[in-house]
Amino acid sequence: MASPQAFDKMSSRLRVVEVVDGSDRTTAAVIPVSELNVVGTWFDMRDVRSVLVKCILHSRTDNIEAFSIQADADSDGGDGNIAIVEHADPTGANLAGDSVFLECQAEQLAQEGADNSKELRYISAKVKLGNGSDRITMVIIAKMKRRTAGLTADYSA
Repeated sequence: MASPQAFDKMSSRLRVVEVVDGSDRTTAAVIPVSELNVVGTWFDMRDVRSVLVKCILHSRTDNIEAFSIQADADSDGGDGNIAIVEHADPTGANLAGDSVFLECQAEQLAQEGADNSKELRYISAKVKLGNGSDRITMVIIAKMKRRTAGLTADYSA
């Protein structure tokens, strides 16, 4: 049994996959009103148990109209995206600092892939913002299948 002095660090199992900061109007997180675009890159789920995607609003006038996790068989999203999970009511987050969350399990990916005769392996988040000036920060955190062995430091360089 692990002692309080020698415990497994949470970061041995969790990994921040991507952070997209929409405070700079040139980033991919600032999306035109009429579009439902993929934010960020496609992430390989091969060694992952689950992911958590969090969108944080920057101001009280920002608005998220739609939010989902998409999956694809190709690493570039070119094989026809399939919605794995969609947020039921992302409009509930409507003040600065409010967040919406979505989670996706590897089992959901496998099931949706089987239902659609595809081997889904890559995921990405999609978000539709209320207007062209809305800004969000998106964080994607993955829970890995295997621990990172020998992780003892509290920093990475």
